[in-house]
Amino acid sequence: MSRLPFLKLAAVLLLLSTTVLKASGQSEEEANEGPEPEQIINAWKLGDFYTTEKPAGIDTFLTSFQVHNPVFSHSISASFLGNAGLASKSNIFKKRFTRNNDLIFLDPFKLYLHHPDKAVFYDTRRPFSKLDFTTGGPSDENEKNFGVLHTQNVTPDFNLGFRYFNINSEGQYREQEVRTNAITLFSNYFADRYSLHALLNLNSVNNNESGGLEDDGSLADMQLSTTDLPVRLNNVINIVRNNHFFVSQSFTPFETGIEDEDDIFSIEQIKLFHIFHYENLRRTYEDPAPSPGFYENFFINSSRTLDSTAYRNISNSLIAELPGIQTRSFSFSLKGGIKNEMVKYSYSMPQDTIVTYLGEGETDTTFISRAGSSHHNNALVVTGKSSISDRLELTGSANLYFSGYKQGEYSISATALLNLLEGRNRSLLKLFIEQKETKPSVFLNSYSSNHFMWENDFRHSGQSTVGGSFSMPERELEAGVQMAVLNNHIYMDRSANPAQYSSAFPVVTAWLKKDLNLWRFNFRNKIYYQTSGNQSVLPLPAISIYSSIFYEHFFLDGMLQAQAGFDIYYNTPFYAYAYQPATAQFYIQEEKMLGNYPYLDFFISFQHKNRFRMFLKGEHLNAGFLGPQYFTVLHHPMNRQMFKLGVSWTFYD
Repeated sequence: MSRLPFLKLAAVLLLLSTTVLKASGQSEEEANEGPEPEQIINAWKLGDFYTTEKPAGIDTFLTSFQVHNPVFSHSISASFLGNAGLASKSNIFKKRFTRNNDLIFLDPFKLYLHHPDKAVFYDTRRPFSKLDFTTGGPSDENEKNFGVLHTQNVTPDFNLGFRYFNINSEGQYREQEVRTNAITLFSNYFADRYSLHALLNLNSVNNNESGGLEDDGSLADMQLSTTDLPVRLNNVINIVRNNHFFVSQSFTPFETGIEDEDDIFSIEQIKLFHIFHYENLRRTYEDPAPSPGFYENFFINSSRTLDSTAYRNISNSLIAELPGIQTRSFSFSLKGGIKNEMVKYSYSMPQDTIVTYLGEGETDTTFISRAGSSHHNNALVVTGKSSISDRLELTGSANLYFSGYKQGEYSISATALLNLLEGRNRSLLKLFIEQKETKPSVFLNSYSSNHFMWENDFRHSGQSTVGGSFSMPERELEAGVQMAVLNNHIYMDRSANPAQYSSAFPVVTAWLKKDLNLWRFNFRNKIYYQTSGNQSVLPLPAISIYSSIFYEHFFLDGMLQAQAGFDIYYNTPFYAYAYQPATAQFYIQEEKMLGNYPYLDFFISFQHKNRFRMFLKGEHLNAGFLGPQYFTVLHHPMNRQMFKLGVSWTFYD
């Protein structure tokens, strides 16, 4: 298949980037004119139950720019269906999502979607815009990602902006078409005694489902095009709609706090918060001609599947920040409040008529449409922070659901951060502990559809975690270990139905991240070691490795940065997951061990100042050389070789 359109686009962008370099690199004085992004823009996220502004970085670095797939920028090892936008699940236990255990049908797609937890707010002195675009593959297998961010201050205290992310991909294999969109409108406002953060998220996922290859061995014939390989499902689509409306407000009822005359200590003023969050989810799974060879059960209709699931959560939180204490060597703050959730959910199937013949010409007719329920939850929330000199910082948080469906669910966590050394050998020691019990999702306890139906009464799941890490930021070193003990763990068994393992078992994770520089050669390394106390209910690879090896050089008096090198991904073999598209769930399989296969990418990347970045990349260059073993999910192969191009352009005016 011709790659001429791709090469033409690469040539045009190279020419365009050269023009940019000439136009903006006429002199060193001109190149250095204008403030850098750190000087004209501030960015933050909301933490501590959306009551604290925590600094967020602006991504303008060249290093790792070529790792553009959200799956692998989040985790170095994942169970992944192969095409950007399709379902994924991290193979690193500590990287798995625990944001909202209710939305099990959304979990495989969270990396691609927007959420208030991930939202970044801005304060800019100039309008700020950022465009990102990647493309790769021939027209009938093309993968395109597009992103845009724009934000600006309307007044010094009032900011508006929007963010958009799109994946439009045909996929290398049959029935892998992806259409993903995530749109966010956001704003923040600050007055003397009042602040506001607000956003609207609109997320949509439209994915075809292949069910995997009919014959994994067919992948061995490199003469066959990937689109010639038969798959298990045809014309099957998963549609997800997930929307958020979020508002966080704070009000300071008194104008000032209390300060002593010698400025030795101060008591900060009381602050009140109100957080409103509306979230809904609607998922539809359609198979126009379901095959008995793929599905074990047909509960409603053997000729067509049209399952629908809906979920809505309206939450309100009232939180008070008590007067904080500040001295020259000590500070303390405490926040606490109450949270209410109103939840409604349902699972429906197409209006269908089941006619049962009773004999003698008599019939019994049943109409099936929708089942579901609603409930409420009330919780207490507390978060606190204390600092002792510049050396020790202590943080903690807790929440307890005291009524409603989630009654008895709780989480308590604490972290200590110790600054050991200063200067180039600055060292940080972090210790953390967490204890939580979680009420199972309503959809894990009760659910019905055309192919799956269950009624469970699962107990609360528990997790006790303790760990620590040591880091030297200036020397680009981090090492850590954590142990989690899981109790009443819920998983999807070999029939893709939820099950609960009643005994406790440990999960240990250790990691090391170290960057090395040798002249102009750079080595970025990450390694995770994991042990699962029960691989039959929680399979994990023992070792996962990522290494990026590249040569780096600066041109044009340092204005142009260039890198060329290789990215390598590897994990040891284990019984990785299978995937059931009807419920969008990864489940246990013991049919085949997957892994023990390296993925090799080659890249060349460029950056001009902090304005323009570009990469050329060959993914999975070793496909076909080490046998057809490139599966991370049962029957779902990773892509063969694919050449990609990506650009990112930032505007500060």
